[in-house]
Amino acid sequence: MDYVEYIDNYFPGGSPVRGFPALEELCISELPNLVGLSREEGRELLPCLHKIKIDNCPKLTLPRLSSPKLLDVRSPSNVVLSSISNLNHLTTLSVGKGDMVSFPEEMLQNLTVLESLEIERFRKLKVLPTNLESLVSLKSLTIWWCDEIESLPDHGLRSLKSLQRLRIECCNNLSSLSESLGHLTALEELHVKVPMKCRDRLHELVKEEKEKKDSSAEEWKIVTDRSFNRMDNEVPFCPMVGSEVYSLEVNKTEVLLENFRRAIGLRLKENEEVYEGEASCPYLFLSIIVYFVQ
Repeated sequence: MDYVEYIDNYFPGGSPVRGFPALEELCISELPNLVGLSREEGRELLPCLHKIKIDNCPKLTLPRLSSPKLLDVRSPSNVVLSSISNLNHLTTLSVGKGDMVSFPEEMLQNLTVLESLEIERFRKLKVLPTNLESLVSLKSLTIWWCDEIESLPDHGLRSLKSLQRLRIECCNNLSSLSESLGHLTALEELHVKVPMKCRDRLHELVKEEKEKKDSSAEEWKIVTDRSFNRMDNEVPFCPMVGSEVYSLEVNKTEVLLENFRRAIGLRLKENEEVYEGEASCPYLFLSIIVYFVQ
């Protein structure tokens, strides 16, 4: 299929009605010379299309379509990424497995109803899109396996007033979290995992402890205990209780940000319980779990 440039050349039908008027999901894969869906600009070939999956179609430019809600792009080129903004009714976008250092600026333009964004396996990606502020409806942001990212963009995150879930995993060079986290007033879940370095270091410690003395099966628990004790001294654990955070004397945002900078993983869960009747102040229960990921 290397010769395919436009899909509508191969759509069935010789009548004025061509294409797939009832098609809801379209998967396009391994078409290196595919340029577009149709030669005729503005032609609506897929009026009911709901979901699009694209894998390794480097020359493809997505047309302006109003029906798709979900887009999944694998092995994208800058050409494909730049045309994502033509799908201005997307609610879910997932992009992955690319080798670019940065994303094109126009990639996230016009996506004002986007609710979920996932960026994964861009091993050379150094910076996130700077125009995150255009995603006014974004509720969930997931970033994982982006090894070269060292920090999050302050200006872009600050504007995500609807963001409820932020998940960062396996970004091994991430050294700091943005101060803008304090402006994410709708944030309910923050999940940060950087397991690779910790896992490798723990393996080194176990190996060192085991080589100190030949260990029998009965002594294996002692070896692992010693290894974890050494890991405790190296890893910046941040044990916290709710009373430390929810207090009239301290700013909750400042306390959390201070621990974010030091913690390997921090999961927040905030619940409000409403009771009928007259009350002088709301009841707020805050539980914090700090955990180490093996």
